[in-house]
Amino acid sequence: MKKIVTAAIFMVVVFFVSLVSSYAQANQFASIATAIRSGDAVAITKHMDNMIDITINNSQTTYSRSQAEMVLRNFFSKNKPKNFEVERAGASGQTSGHFNIGSLITENNGKYTVYLLLKEKNNDFYLQEIRFVK
Repeated sequence: MKKIVTAAIFMVVVFFVSLVSSYAQANQFASIATAIRSGDAVAITKHMDNMIDITINNSQTTYSRSQAEMVLRNFFSKNKPKNFEVERAGASGQTSGHFNIGSLITENNGKYTVYLLLKEKNNDFYLQEIRFVK
C-alpha cells in the first residue's frame, strides 16, 4: 500500500513538473513571437543560449549572443516585419527540444518561413536555433 501511495505521489509531481515546463516554453515562444512581430532583436536575444545557429536563406552561421543581436537587427532593418504567425509547434525528438514554425510577412520582401528551436538547459529553455527561409 505504501508503494502505491509513493508511486501516486511521484506521478503527480512528475505531471506538475511537466506542466510547469510546458507553460515556461509556451511563454518563451509567445515572447519570441511578439519580438519577431515587432522586429525587436534585443528581446529575442534575451531568450538565447550563449551560442545560437542563425540561418538566413540557407546561409547558416553560429553566433555569440551579441553577434546574433547584430545579425537579427540587420535582418529586421532590411525586412521590416508586418506580421508573424506561428503555424506549427511540437517536440523535436532528436534534440530533446521544442520547435515553432511560423510565417513572417515583411513590408518589403514578402514572406519568410521562420523556424525556432528551444532546448532545455539547467532547468530552463534557451533559443538554440532560428531560421529565416524565403
